Amino acid sequence: MGLDAYSICPCMMGKKVKFCCGKSVIGDLDKILKQIEIEQFEAAIEWIDRTIAKTGKLPCLMVTKTNCLLEVDREEEAVAANEDFLSDSPTHPMGLQQKAILLAMRGSFEKGVEALQDAIDQIKGTEIPSSFAQTYIVFGQFFFNQNESFAALQHLRFARVLCNEELRASSEQLIKRMESATFPLLRQPFYPQMNIGDVEWERLYMNSLRAIARGQFRKALQYLERIDSEFPDQPPVVEGLAITNMMLGRTDTQDAWRRYAELPSLNMAQKSEALALSIMTSIDWEYLEDVFNYAFEIRNFELLTEALLSSNRLSHNLADQVQESDGVPPRFVFSLFDRPFSVEEELTEEYMPAQNLTLFWIFGRQTDQEARLEFSCMGCDQEAIVAYLNEIAPGALAEEPTIKPHGTNFPDLQVFREFGVTKAMVETGKHRDVLERCSYELLASEWVKRPVGHQDVTIEEAITREDLHPFVYARIAILECMIDKFFPFGSFDRICDTIGMPRIERVDQKQHRALASSFFLGLVDLTALSVEELSSVLKRDAAGADGVRMTSFALELLSRDDRNKQEDAGHWLLAARGSHESDDTWKYLDQALESAEPGTEQEAVVRVDRLRAGLNTGKGDIAADELQKLRPFMEIPYVKYVVTSILTSIGALDPGQPIEQQIPKTEVEPESSIILDGGAAAPATESKLWLPD
Repeated sequence: MGLDAYSICPCMMGKKVKFCCGKSVIGDLDKILKQIEIEQFEAAIEWIDRTIAKTGKLPCLMVTKTNCLLEVDREEEAVAANEDFLSDSPTHPMGLQQKAILLAMRGSFEKGVEALQDAIDQIKGTEIPSSFAQTYIVFGQFFFNQNESFAALQHLRFARVLCNEELRASSEQLIKRMESATFPLLRQPFYPQMNIGDVEWERLYMNSLRAIARGQFRKALQYLERIDSEFPDQPPVVEGLAITNMMLGRTDTQDAWRRYAELPSLNMAQKSEALALSIMTSIDWEYLEDVFNYAFEIRNFELLTEALLSSNRLSHNLADQVQESDGVPPRFVFSLFDRPFSVEEELTEEYMPAQNLTLFWIFGRQTDQEARLEFSCMGCDQEAIVAYLNEIAPGALAEEPTIKPHGTNFPDLQVFREFGVTKAMVETGKHRDVLERCSYELLASEWVKRPVGHQDVTIEEAITREDLHPFVYARIAILECMIDKFFPFGSFDRICDTIGMPRIERVDQKQHRALASSFFLGLVDLTALSVEELSSVLKRDAAGADGVRMTSFALELLSRDDRNKQEDAGHWLLAARGSHESDDTWKYLDQALESAEPGTEQEAVVRVDRLRAGLNTGKGDIAADELQKLRPFMEIPYVKYVVTSILTSIGALDPGQPIEQQIPKTEVEPESSIILDGGAAAPATESKLWLPD
C-alpha cells in the first residue's frame, strides 16, 4: 500500500503528511520510500535531490536524505546535508536529533549530548515522537562505552517509555545487560526527591521533575540551578543537581555529590552514599593506582620454567585457554600467590593464599622477538615480584624489563582477589566457611591499612574519628560494590562489625521514617525490623521516599505472616509505585487489585494507578477498561482529581464545557486514606466530568 495524505510523515515528527510537509510531495515520497524499502539507497538519494529542486528543503526530504547517506557510508555528505537542513530550519527536532548522532559518531560525544537535549527541548506539546526512542537507545550505548553507566541506564529507561513493543523489548534487554555489568551503587534508578513540602521554590522544582519525565535532563538541571542561585544549599535541590549531572554524564557530577555530602542536615547514610558516588562517578578516581605491564627477556628458559613449575607459591594454569592481544598463545601461564600453599593439605587459614599477586605469561622464542616473561601489576608490587623471580631462578631473566602502561586498578581488590586458588578447593562447598573467615580476617588486618582518601589518613585511623566516619562508610559501600562479582562477603553490617565501625541506623524510632538511602537500604537487613516499624515507616515516609526504598519496605512487610492483611492493597500499591520494571509493576498492581475490598476507596485508588500505568506503558486496552470501571467512584475527590488531570493531558475532556468548570481548583492532589492513615481527602469543587463511552 502506497503513501497517502494520512500516512505518518517520514520526517518522523509523528504528524500525518498532509498536516506536516504537505500533499504536494506525496507522490515523490512514495517512490523514494519504495526504493529505500528494497535498499536502493543511491537511487533514493538521486530522487530526493530531484524532488528538493522542485519543492524545496522539506523536512521529510532532508531527514530521509541524511539517513540514506549514512546507510551507504557517505558520512561527510550526511553531515553536509544535515548542516544544510539546519541552516534553514535550525530548531527542527529531527534535524537536531540527526546532528546529535552524527556528532557522537565523529567523536564529539559531549556536543552530541547537547544536540540531543536541544532536539528534545524543541518538542512542543505533551507527545514526544517515538523516533526519539531509538536515539536515546543509541546514546545509552554511547554512554555505556564511555563508562558512564548511570547516564546510559537513564537514557535507556527513558527510551523504554517511548518505545513500541519491538523496541521496548530490545531496550529491556540492553538495560538488563548493562545492569549486570554495572556496580550496584550506579545501577539503582536515582530520582530527585518528590515530596519537598510547601516552599517558595516548589513551582520551579516541580518543573524540573516534569522535565526529567520528558527526557529534558539539561532543562531540569537549569531549573535546579536557578533555584540554587536564589535559595542555596537546599538538600533536595543540591541532590537533584548531582543526579541530573549524572544523567547527562557531566564531569561536574563528582563535585556535586561532594557538595551534597557536606550539607549539615544529612544523616550518616546519605552523606556516605554521596561520598561513594562522588568517587565512583569521577573520571580519575583518587583511589585508583596505575598498572604496568612488565616484559623480561628470558636468558635461561629451562631454568626459569623448572623453577616456576616446582614453586609452592604458583598455580599452573591452562595456557591454551588464554591468548595475548596479538593472538600468539603463551607456552605457560602461572598464578603467583602471596604465600605457599598445598592442595594436598586440609584447607585451613594456614594454607589459604589471600592474594593472587599477578599472572606470569611465558612466551617462547618467536621470529621477531626473544623468549620472554610478562606480568602486569601495580607499580608498588613490581619490586617484590621481581625479587621473588630472582630468588627462585637467579640469572634466568634480563635485568631491565620493557615497561608499558596497562590501565588502572582499584587497589582494594588486590587485598581480596582470588580466594579460591583452584576450583578443587571450593568445588564441593566444603571450604566455603574457611574462605569467608579469611575474607573477614583480611578486612581487619589488611584492608584497614589502606588510605581512606582524606588527609592521607588510613581507614584504621579514620575509624577513631567520628568526623571521618562518612568516608569509611563510603569506602565500605564501594568495597561492597567492587567485590559483588568476586566474593560475597554478605552484609554491609558485618563489614562494619569486623572493622569496629558502628552500624548505620535504618529507622528513626521517634519520627518513624527511613534514614537509610537507597543503596544502603539494599545493604542492610530489613528482616531485623518489626512489622510495626516497617508499617510506620511506610505510613510516615511513603510520600517522600524514593522508589527503591518504598518497594523494599513494602515487599518485606507483605512477606510477614503477622502483618495487618487489610492494608495489603495499599502496600502492594506502594510496591508498584516504586518499581522500575514494567513486569513487576503490573504484577504488584494485580496483587493490589486482588487484595482491595470491592466497591471501596481501596479499589478506586488501585484502579487509578492501573489507569496511569496503562497509559505510561502503552497498554491502552487496560487503560480504557480501568477508565470505565472508575465511573462509580467519581465522587471520591482523589479519584476525580487524578482522572480529570489524566483526561485533560490527553485531550479527553468535553469540548463543549469550559475547562475551568471541569478541573478541580485544588493545586495539590488530595491524599488517599489507604496510603497515609489520617490523611483527610481535600474537597474538590463541583464540576462536570465527561467520560468517553
